[in-house]
Amino acid sequence: MSCGPRRPRRLSLPADLRILGKGDKPAEIPLNPRTQQAIAEAVHGRGDGPLLLNEWGNRMQRHNAAAIITRLAHRVGIARRVTPHALRRSYITIGLLQGVPLREMQRAARHTNADTTVAYDQSDRPYLRDPTFVLMTATAR
Repeated sequence: MSCGPRRPRRLSLPADLRILGKGDKPAEIPLNPRTQQAIAEAVHGRGDGPLLLNEWGNRMQRHNAAAIITRLAHRVGIARRVTPHALRRSYITIGLLQGVPLREMQRAARHTNADTTVAYDQSDRPYLRDPTFVLMTATAR
């Protein structure tokens, strides 16, 4: 997702997107217009209930999410294992690479300690500093 929530929160998101963060603290998550539109289309006419559904219309479970992410990764040519949690690491890493201040990424990830956010940052990987990667990330909207 474009807002980096923890997996249990992603899977339990209600269609109206009201969520509780870690420690049951209410969390407001700003969404970009493209994500807002995709969600509106996905829940159109559904009423209450979970946002993410499995193929039988029930709340999506952890293994469903992992299988979808693996399938999508393979479809775009990523051979290595990609986990749902990798999306959260990527969200934080890309935000920091794009110049979002650490404190803002910490707040967005709802980490109480900045050291936790720093631990998620993978920007020390050489390919992530490659100008082509940085520009593609910045323009992939």
